[in-house]
Amino acid sequence: MEGSRKALIISLSDYEELERLEFCKNDGEAIYKTLTALGYEIPEKRKIIGTASGSELRNAIIDFFRDGSVKTSDTLLFYYSGHGVLDGYEGRYFASTDTNPNIPEENGVEFNLLTQQMDRSLSLKTISLLDCCFSGAAVPGLTGKGDQVEAEAEKLGREALSKQFKDSKGKCILASSLSQRRSYNMPDKKMSAFTHFIVEGLKGKKDAVDKDGYVTPEKLDEYVYTQLANLQTPSIQTPVRNMSISGRISLAYYPELSLTNQIKESGDENAKNQENANLGFWTDVKNRFNSATVEIEKNPVLDEFSKEAIRTIPVVGVIFEKLFDKGNLSAEEKTQQILKIFKFINQLNEGKLEEFCRTLQKNRAVIIEDSQYLFTLSNNPRSLFIPHPIIDAQKAQSQPIVESISDTISNIKESPKSAPEIYEIGVSLFMDKKYEEAAKTFDEVTKLEPGFIDAVRFKGRSLGALNRHQAAVFYFNKVLESSHDDIVVLFLKANSLISLGDSKGAIACYDQILKLQPKNEVAHKKRKEIQKNPIRSKFDVARRLGK
Repeated sequence: MEGSRKALIISLSDYEELERLEFCKNDGEAIYKTLTALGYEIPEKRKIIGTASGSELRNAIIDFFRDGSVKTSDTLLFYYSGHGVLDGYEGRYFASTDTNPNIPEENGVEFNLLTQQMDRSLSLKTISLLDCCFSGAAVPGLTGKGDQVEAEAEKLGREALSKQFKDSKGKCILASSLSQRRSYNMPDKKMSAFTHFIVEGLKGKKDAVDKDGYVTPEKLDEYVYTQLANLQTPSIQTPVRNMSISGRISLAYYPELSLTNQIKESGDENAKNQENANLGFWTDVKNRFNSATVEIEKNPVLDEFSKEAIRTIPVVGVIFEKLFDKGNLSAEEKTQQILKIFKFINQLNEGKLEEFCRTLQKNRAVIIEDSQYLFTLSNNPRSLFIPHPIIDAQKAQSQPIVESISDTISNIKESPKSAPEIYEIGVSLFMDKKYEEAAKTFDEVTKLEPGFIDAVRFKGRSLGALNRHQAAVFYFNKVLESSHDDIVVLFLKANSLISLGDSKGAIACYDQILKLQPKNEVAHKKRKEIQKNPIRSKFDVARRLGK
């Protein structure tokens, strides 16, 4: 059961011995206004804006997380905006109004107190959003002037946040450690950039909402990072994040932005077919990356097994194959680069995986010509989510692969390609919802390699999206002949059989899934639904009506 949402806001702008942070007061007011509009409970004692002593901050944090009225299902959100202070001895503190930066332990509040109280809270859904401003005056031992000192303070601040929060278990924390000069970097807005984008995300910006209509900490993190990157500041700093808590935390809900609801409300049969056709697509891609990673780790250099595992990754497998061949380093070094990238990809959720693959595929023409790109991407895989100067400069000259083939089939015949290359074109067409062209392209793949089972699987997906379910079932059966335990294909086949009115056939598919995965809740639910309300064949309905 969904519990209540409660928040504690601490946003301090006035300090006795540290520089005033005028924008922090604005940050706190903006967060308060946003959260109260979303239904968060924030009594006056939990809205601390402007000034507060060290004891007031300490007591507020303890009282919030240890409140006896809190239930395990409640969501507790703690927000802090203000100075962060280091003591030079591994001590890290939130600064109160009366904090002495030379002796922060007197009135500052240790970061440890926050993690301790989050651990001890009755709630299983605790999240902290920390907008800590680190200035040279708050970091002992720094010498120099201006930007140099601020940059070093920012670096040390990030290291402090990372040490404190990044690897602690069971926490949900998103934190920024920008210096004052870079925090206050929003044209025409007197608030910090980090908090501005937190507020925008909580208000339901499209990229901060998942497919079910929820703003989750993960989606909020992705949105804030991307927006900060787009500011094009001298150096882009990734917010410190820890999302090690289990289960989904809903910070806000926008049912009108839910893809599921949009399809349900539209009642559009084509949209439903397309949604079904994409079932498990990115799960499959993620599994292929995992399998390829396992193969790569077996040897210091890519062998035929690992190359084949890479080649069969939908959307981007051939791109990585070409990047490996194009790179000018040793085979051992390139293998390690591929492995590093794949390990990063394995940590992505499916939404971010899709964005990563689509961006790579869209700009493949530019990327595969860059002999240094494998090295660049392995050093910073997240850079693919940031505007790429080379890609941006050449985007007008180099169109995406699908757009450059107006007549896909004739181009394939005129310019012979390998089966994997044609398969990649087919997947690209499928992703762009050009299902008719995709189906024909997969036919070309199987002409060259009749046993190319991935092409057969996608031929079935494409036909299902085109509402040709009888033909789709034929191709799904061909896949299942060689791969009996392909659960995704069993679900796809069941969806097509439901569209054909074949209840018994759909139930048989769910029974097969449950043999393989007895605890598969989706299969259990769908099987019960069909048993309770059997689907009639369209032909049976017409016959009974005398048509």
